[in-house]
Amino acid sequence: MEENMHMEQNEEMEKIAQGAEAVLYANKEQILKQRISKGYRHPELDMLLRKTRTRKEARVIEKIQSLKLPGPKLLSMCDREMKIKMEFIKGDLLVNFYAKWF
Repeated sequence: MEENMHMEQNEEMEKIAQGAEAVLYANKEQILKQRISKGYRHPELDMLLRKTRTRKEARVIEKIQSLKLPGPKLLSMCDREMKIKMEFIKGDLLVNFYAKWF
């Protein structure tokens, strides 16, 4: 589901989290996940890893949708900009859910 588009963090989206691999932006309707480059990696390896991981994550989200399992709807993916746009689902973060039970 690659789309040739510029997925900008528009003024409506605010940064909600940053992890080791990505920065998350959100508004009331969408989440934008952008994988960040690692300066310590060789540029070609960095590009390959981020592209592969972005594509795999998009396929997993699509598979979850096809199985009718609860999860966000994939809105778009761009493996040139290493971005995934998905539906925002209001609720507790998965990490918080796990922290309560495990």
